[in-house]
Amino acid sequence: MANTVVIGVEGDAALYMIDLDAKTVEPIEALGQDALLKANAIRSTGAPVINSINFAVKVAQAPALSAGHFDGH
Repeated sequence: MANTVVIGVEGDAALYMIDLDAKTVEPIEALGQDALLKANAIRSTGAPVINSINFAVKVAQAPALSAGHFDGH
């Protein structure tokens, strides 16, 4: 089984699939699975949808991450 994560970023309606093993990120073109459709609908209201992820932070750019600067609250 691939080590895969699906993410959505506030302000961007798209969902992205990240394959951690292959080190790739691709937009999900069609939300064909009911679970993804429901999660995306919940997400569009501003509510987070989290499952099996224990750390996630949005940063403006990679150098900010390595310097320990995180965006947000």
